[in-house]
Amino acid sequence: MLSKKNADNSEKSQQNANDPSEHNESSQKAVVAQVPMKKILYIDIDDEITQVYDRMKNLKIRDIYIVVPARAVLFQSVVNLKILKRKAIDLDKNISIITNDRIGIHLANQAGITVYDRIEEPKEKTKVDKILHSELRMSPLQAFSNPRSQENPTRLPKKKISIFELVRRAKSDDSTIVTKLQRRWEKRKQGSPLILFPANKRAMTGLILLSAVLLLAISYITLPGATIYLTPKMNVLEMSVNITFADAVKNSIELSSHPPHSLASYPVSMTIKKTLVYNASGQIFQGTNASGKITIINESNHDWALKPRTRFQTAEGLVFRTSTFLSVPPATPEGFGTVEASVTADEIDANGKAIGERGNIQPTSFFLPGLSETSRNQLYGKSNQLFAGGTTLVIHKIIKEDIDAAKEKAKKEIIDSSAQELKNYVLSMNKQNGTSLNLLADDVIGNVAIKQSEPRVFIANDLVEKQLETFEVSSELDVSGVAFNQNELQNILKAELKLRKSPEKRLVTIDENSVYYRVFETNEDTQKIKVTATIKGKEEYEINPDAVNGARLIQKITEHILGKNVEEAKTFIQNLPEINKVEIKTWPVWAPSIPKVANNIEVKVVKEGESIE
Repeated sequence: MLSKKNADNSEKSQQNANDPSEHNESSQKAVVAQVPMKKILYIDIDDEITQVYDRMKNLKIRDIYIVVPARAVLFQSVVNLKILKRKAIDLDKNISIITNDRIGIHLANQAGITVYDRIEEPKEKTKVDKILHSELRMSPLQAFSNPRSQENPTRLPKKKISIFELVRRAKSDDSTIVTKLQRRWEKRKQGSPLILFPANKRAMTGLILLSAVLLLAISYITLPGATIYLTPKMNVLEMSVNITFADAVKNSIELSSHPPHSLASYPVSMTIKKTLVYNASGQIFQGTNASGKITIINESNHDWALKPRTRFQTAEGLVFRTSTFLSVPPATPEGFGTVEASVTADEIDANGKAIGERGNIQPTSFFLPGLSETSRNQLYGKSNQLFAGGTTLVIHKIIKEDIDAAKEKAKKEIIDSSAQELKNYVLSMNKQNGTSLNLLADDVIGNVAIKQSEPRVFIANDLVEKQLETFEVSSELDVSGVAFNQNELQNILKAELKLRKSPEKRLVTIDENSVYYRVFETNEDTQKIKVTATIKGKEEYEINPDAVNGARLIQKITEHILGKNVEEAKTFIQNLPEINKVEIKTWPVWAPSIPKVANNIEVKVVKEGESIE
């Protein structure tokens, strides 16, 4: 039961807590002498507020007195005590603090918590002192623990006996243990049983059975183990940064101050020259045309008139023509109408290629390309013999269409290759000068990162109708751009990517080859180009037990799965946002659940795609 004087001192200490100048005096007056022992909660010096709350909520009593040692974690901030008081009110409990920590007394008064300094029962004083003074874990030796004898030392009246004399007497004494054992061994040789330690058989059997049961129980609790293999969840991290490339000469003063996200650039320019060989498409045919005979078949019920030079074509595109007027009779009940005709191959087939010796064909079928699809099924031709007489002799010539096509092709090829040619030029400069520059190239060619002139094409004027298989066309192009140090750009992007990383994750890799950029502004007057550069990396949740976040996660997993079924534990872990994959192996292998002892659970982190032992 608390005294009225103590209550008055507590109220006064709360009033003095608002005045720092009276801290020491008021806090000493605030403590109260005695507290009932039945409602006391002892905490350690390193107990967090959450641990105190967990222990407090399990108590069924309403008034709780918390014994707090000096320099406890709970006294690090008045916020801790205010939160503890708020939690106690939520639990419908009244809390008071027992401590002799002057800072703790002051903070408790600020939080509005009553403070006491001792417990009423003297039998618990030692325990309370150890809690209140956590640094005094061992009591110092007292001087009276080894009192000095009041008598002066005296000489023994008898002569001292040496160790050798003691051994000799032991050998000659029949009452020694050695002699007794020798006598029992001689009786054993004579046939009598040797009984060193007689025992009750039933008692021994019971003791053995009890030991076996205890051993099995201990083994069941301590021997089972589980190994949990965790694969952290990984995701791609992307970071974009605006970078300014400033001309190293024109902006030298500004660059000397090392402004953030700015890099020096160096102008590069060159003239690209290319020569293209183009094939002439014109042809002069000087070979002979193959000829042969075909049978024209009419499946319709009317006759079919064909004028001279009617085309008959094979499936390969070879074209043959008739030389005279033909009339194919209609079909009759006796059979289809037929007529035989001589045909000669054209110089050029349906695809624009010379026929020549290709017209010497085997027996095949012919269709009339001038007829509709329906009529082609009613009137067609067939040959029953080999065609002959075709020879090939083609002379190529240059036509006007070849000149126009060659100019367009030369322009397109030199424009398409300008960016790569400028890159190669920068690389050659690096080899000569020992630099590590990179060309600032954008996918928009012409007026952004890379500038180029109109292509100039050169071709002879008198090539049309000349009998040549190929001819040359030349082109030129002026191209310019800027170069920069690629390593400096990557360093800026890497630094920004590391800042973008989540606190509970670790950056696994940075893909340097993923760097790309877009030019969004150019200034000719200041010689500056602004780009948005992007880099990618991979981050994963930190599960390393040596790291704070990793140790906290592993502790959380272990506390939740103790004694649970393996599948239930696996489901719990798999649903955690930090985990991508989980595998659990138990020992013995038939164990259906996770061990109940936390020390028997081992957690291993495996990388994505890594095999489990």
